[in-house]
Amino acid sequence: MFSNLPNEILEIICSSLNVKEERNLGLLFQNVENLRKKNMMRQLTKVLSSPEPVLFHHLLQCIIDNEKTGLAILQNEYCKNILITQKPNSLPHWILSIGECQPNLLEFIMEDEDYRNSLTKIETEYFMANYEKLLPPELSAKIIEELANKKDFHYEEILFDEEEEKETRSFDPSL
Repeated sequence: MFSNLPNEILEIICSSLNVKEERNLGLLFQNVENLRKKNMMRQLTKVLSSPEPVLFHHLLQCIIDNEKTGLAILQNEYCKNILITQKPNSLPHWILSIGECQPNLLEFIMEDEDYRNSLTKIETEYFMANYEKLLPPELSAKIIEELANKKDFHYEEILFDEEEEKETRSFDPSL
């Protein structure tokens, strides 16, 4: 009955019926996926049009504030690039804070190889110790397998620098 109606009319019907949960929409309409994508794009456009000087912090705040907006941000390649490349190195990884605020987004985040690889070995270990139960078993197994082979490059760089410094001192008699 509803399948031939345009999305605009479906949105009006949903708002009139006060149906907000997507899983409830599925009971009414066949093309819920199109409606969901349209809503996500509207939310994403609103976030990206904000005149924030530090977009990373703004994106992270939007993810924390609203799960649906967060999912739209996480799925966008432009936002993904910002979240991965502009994260502050002096703070714990933002994915760990999402686990506290928006745990329903963790499965999507950890399914994405780029997001998963942005975590260091220590951060991944912490993540698995605290949030593994929120992930499907096959994804948990995949992450644990990757973790066994993952090197913590930051830690190795520190060790290499210390060894290099010792070698330099051994050649310099004034040190």
